[in-house]
Amino acid sequence: MAGVAKWCLGEPQEAIAIWRAGLDAKYARAAGLCVRMPLLLLFASILKPGFADRRFAEGLLLKLSKDVRINNWPAPIALLMLDRISEAQFEDHLRDSKPQETRERRWLAAFYKGLVDYEPQGPVEFKGLMRELSHTSRPEWQDEAVLLSRIWNEEFFLARHEAT
Repeated sequence: MAGVAKWCLGEPQEAIAIWRAGLDAKYARAAGLCVRMPLLLLFASILKPGFADRRFAEGLLLKLSKDVRINNWPAPIALLMLDRISEAQFEDHLRDSKPQETRERRWLAAFYKGLVDYEPQGPVEFKGLMRELSHTSRPEWQDEAVLLSRIWNEEFFLARHEAT
């Protein structure tokens, strides 16, 4: 989250440095495969190409894509970002036995799908999607579980920032 704070303060170089340092963290989220930092570096490389190296971020994701834990959420997002998974296959990863988990996976997937479309669609459409993803006055946000699960994601704060 420190990198997100720097990004939102308009300090992308510092944010990227923090995310790169996070690659060497001894602890990661329990999902089994640490794709979050490489995904954040890819985010930075697409939005601020002069500050972050996209090939480096994609290389990290490519290496992770060969790990047997690639099917553990949110790792399939790496496959999506590398165009190594079909839409139908990705859809299978979005489904969970708990409807609220499926909903949150779809939310996070929408963030990264918007990032995939950033270059062909442009910043105006991307900002619109980010506004939609971070618009907390929508009815779904009245559910405390939705609010809590989303604010634990770096992408929520990045979406709010990029929406402006």
